[in-house]
Amino acid sequence: MASLPRPDASGELAERAALAGMIESALLLISGLPGSGKSTLARGVAEGLGWPCLDKDDFLEALFDARGMGDMAWRRALSREADSHFLEALQAAPRAVACSWWRHPQGEGDSGTSLADLARPGRLVLELHCRCPAELAAARFARRARHPGHLDAQRDFTDLSLQLRRSEHLGPLGLGQCLILDTSVPADLTGALAWTRDALAVGAC
Repeated sequence: MASLPRPDASGELAERAALAGMIESALLLISGLPGSGKSTLARGVAEGLGWPCLDKDDFLEALFDARGMGDMAWRRALSREADSHFLEALQAAPRAVACSWWRHPQGEGDSGTSLADLARPGRLVLELHCRCPAELAAARFARRARHPGHLDAQRDFTDLSLQLRRSEHLGPLGLGQCLILDTSVPADLTGALAWTRDALAVGAC
């Protein structure tokens, strides 16, 4: 097979080459602790690539609006339903930036969105991992304003900090090539976009 051209200045040439090559679809996972800056990074990267940004929280908040808010048990039930809709959308998308608190293969319990079936023949899976100290992520989580259906005001900050510290060491998800970004400071969006476009070009070879 002839080698594919390298990315041009905008990366659009590499992007088209990747999606027209051996891969049928591409998925860019945004991972990291809650409060690590995933949603901000996901929106910026999606805009730069011209891809849809699918955020699990958007699916959950749509269910809060449609079904109403309740207690923690109700929130967990809606969260699992939102995961189902979110994953269906990812499976149908030819390319997407996907943001969630993912269920890490080395993690404990069943918290987070399942990674099952995301990797499949013909799909290129890439990952941008947000590295942020647990203490900073917890502080950001406590400050942010989300839909009241999340019941964030009922969370115990000490318990949240302990949970994040337990998960901090897990690191990337391991489904594909990964770039780790320091999101304790504003993320290097330009570098993330350049890395993604290069990975798309290589993945199509």
